[in-house]
Amino acid sequence: MDVICKFDGYNLGYHTLLPGDDYQWSATEKGVYYCRATWVNKIVAWHGYEPLRDASHGTIFWLAKDDGIFLSYDKSSYVKVADWETE
Repeated sequence: MDVICKFDGYNLGYHTLLPGDDYQWSATEKGVYYCRATWVNKIVAWHGYEPLRDASHGTIFWLAKDDGIFLSYDKSSYVKVADWETE
């Protein structure tokens, strides 16, 4: 899976992730981070960080599964935030 995140025009770079891989970065609390992932013939986009949603949490966890992208603040309970689409 290829992932890219951007903030205020700054590109955090493309990352190719294998199953079980992590991709970590630190966010400023002032803006929205936009992320996009491609996997085989699927694509998904989501807000990797939103100040109003995420600022009160120290760490944000994202999980990519066959049926979408999921968010967690405790790495145990996840909520789906985006669905994969076919390219």
